[in-house]
Amino acid sequence: MEWQPFKTWFEPIKPVKLENNVLTIQVPSQFFYEYLEEHYVGLLGKTIKRELGKEARLEYRIVVENSTPTNILKR
Repeated sequence: MEWQPFKTWFEPIKPVKLENNVLTIQVPSQFFYEYLEEHYVGLLGKTIKRELGKEARLEYRIVVENSTPTNILKR
């Protein structure tokens, strides 16, 4: 297995909150969020639903240095 993609795209993710089957994760930039959505949305969605149930959803919090976090509700 190639570990570089994991280190690049999954290690920086921080879980923020789990409430009512909605997992909020923090990502470091808008680009990071867009890349995850483009390349890993299927994997993330299947994993969330497998672990939390079929009604589970994923929400992103984008934190850019020197700014207020932005929440984006997805899936």
